[in-house]
Amino acid sequence: MINYNKTLGEMPYEWNERHPDRIAILYKNKTYTYKDLHHISLSFATYFATSGVKTGDHVLIMGKNSADWLFAFFGLQMLGAVTVPINPSFTTSEITQIMDIVDATVIVTNEFRDYSEQIKNIYKISKNYKVLYTDQGYQYSHLLSLYPNNQPDDVACILLTSGTTGVPKGVQLSHINLLHNAAVMTDIAGWNDEDNFLLSVPLFHCFGLSATTLCAFEVGAKLCILDSTKSSSLLMSIERDHITVFNGVPALYLVAMHHNDLDDYDLSSLKSGVIAGSPLTAHEYREIKKAYGMTHLIQSYGQTETSPAVTVVRPGESEELSAESVGTTIPNCEIAIVDDDKKPLPAGRPGNIVVRGKNVMKGYINGKNTYTEKDWLCTGDIGRLDNEGHLFISGRTKDIIIRGGENISAIEIENVVKQMDIVDQARALAQKDAVMGEEVCLHLSLTRPVNLEDAEKEIRRYLGEKLVKYKIPKYIVIHDALPTNGTGKIDDKALLQYMKAHLS
Repeated sequence: MINYNKTLGEMPYEWNERHPDRIAILYKNKTYTYKDLHHISLSFATYFATSGVKTGDHVLIMGKNSADWLFAFFGLQMLGAVTVPINPSFTTSEITQIMDIVDATVIVTNEFRDYSEQIKNIYKISKNYKVLYTDQGYQYSHLLSLYPNNQPDDVACILLTSGTTGVPKGVQLSHINLLHNAAVMTDIAGWNDEDNFLLSVPLFHCFGLSATTLCAFEVGAKLCILDSTKSSSLLMSIERDHITVFNGVPALYLVAMHHNDLDDYDLSSLKSGVIAGSPLTAHEYREIKKAYGMTHLIQSYGQTETSPAVTVVRPGESEELSAESVGTTIPNCEIAIVDDDKKPLPAGRPGNIVVRGKNVMKGYINGKNTYTEKDWLCTGDIGRLDNEGHLFISGRTKDIIIRGGENISAIEIENVVKQMDIVDQARALAQKDAVMGEEVCLHLSLTRPVNLEDAEKEIRRYLGEKLVKYKIPKYIVIHDALPTNGTGKIDDKALLQYMKAHLS
């Protein structure tokens, strides 16, 4: 079990002491032991320090999943810096907005060729930004004496999540938040040093960083980093690398099932995996578990603000509960179901899900509220508890669309598209999708008559310049006028009825 008096920067030292010769990382057919993880991360720390990074600095990491990404992350943690992992597909305007939100002036990247245009454009906006490249991190000796002054309750990293105002929210997670989640997840799932984990979800997500990577390292397991987004590559990795633990969002499992013949691959090594991040029906759960032959397909509920796990289905639960529930709370965490006046509701009654405990963030860097273990966090989700404490999710109150595990702010899309002079009103809603869980459907009315086909092309081109690809709506519906209700607001119910009639 993890010592909660330690920080993430101290963990590579501890892992090196526990099992130095075990393989920690497999990436592009190259292996790195836990000794390598410690030594190379220390070299990266020296590189960052000599480049001017100090304890407490906020530093962006922008890159695809790789061994370099992890060496950079732990090197920064060894210095006591606060890491800010971001999606490398973000546009220049999104990156600069995030840098302003978190007050960062340094970007670490591991793919110069892929992101050179974004970096060039950032320099056009401000000359104050500094870019450091991970290929330089291997070249430094370990002469640096590290004396970070950070404490376990300090912020370790800031993860970005979509906000209902359209502005990304910077979730401040402490060392305790992340290490606690990794410890309890490995304990509940029964993972050990004989396991091979597949990292198939991004490291800039809590799911990839905390619920997969830190879990693997905590038990001395091997982390196999997937080098391709193709579902066939995922299945080949499971077969070739004898993957035992495959964590992912439902879309990841479903896409691989729908686009490949699973019988072509030997998936017999799979034992367990956490499936979470977007809505999942009981039928889909059963279909996925059967297709992949997993003994334990573990449903879990959480969010970035909770590091991420809140509830987990325990191995040994009935098939019915495993398929329909998202489990019971992890240790040192409480949930309650309350009404709109924050009064507790009895078992069986749906209401607002609130959470408190060791897993809850310290607060948003761009928000007023801060949290301790005793403060309740309103998740924005709706659910109910049964008499035994199993949680069942029934919906969301916040205006967020979850596409394949990615949180998308409807208001952000609306705000961007309304900058076009041809757009009058805009409303983005979630359209259910068999593979991605939800897709974005953007409803528009225009300021003047135009050719609708040309207008849609122009709108998609404009959005493509302003937003990362996964935020681009799958559906764009242009109306003569958007329907309104009695108060003059856009009538979502009428639009949803239209979508049901025309898009389902």
